[in-house]
Amino acid sequence: MLIRNLEELQIFSKWFHDVLEKHCHCSKYNYKEETRPVEILVRKRIRGYEVDMVVTCYVGVRNVKRTIGFELKEEDIYKAVEQAVMRRPFFTWFYIVMDLSVEAILAYLRNKPINEALKHGIGFVSGKDNCIVIQSYARQHLSYAEAYTTLFDYLGE
Repeated sequence: MLIRNLEELQIFSKWFHDVLEKHCHCSKYNYKEETRPVEILVRKRIRGYEVDMVVTCYVGVRNVKRTIGFELKEEDIYKAVEQAVMRRPFFTWFYIVMDLSVEAILAYLRNKPINEALKHGIGFVSGKDNCIVIQSYARQHLSYAEAYTTLFDYLGE
């Protein structure tokens, strides 16, 4: 599926639109009268792993290719984190999307196995509350993600 116009994003949830605005913002899907489509693939196989959803967009003056991976799960956050960590190296950004409330996701993030995802720059989305809970960081900026782990260390379990 190729998204060529902003209004086509209305078929998606608010959180998805927010992720695209955050990470594909440089082009606003248009650059010098040239359409820059956003490609959305579902259940894409990448290097032996099946990824639930992959978004490819092109940003900046140089039209640089950027990818966003998504692991979609209803409840099994432990499995989601395990899969996301394995798939993370293949994407610029990566998100785990859970059908859990913001409160539940933040509670899970106090546990060390789940908290480990933050060190990989993996973001979290609440499908239930339709919002980004923790933003993903680009591979080259993983040190910024350490701030989240420090916060949860301070809050304790």
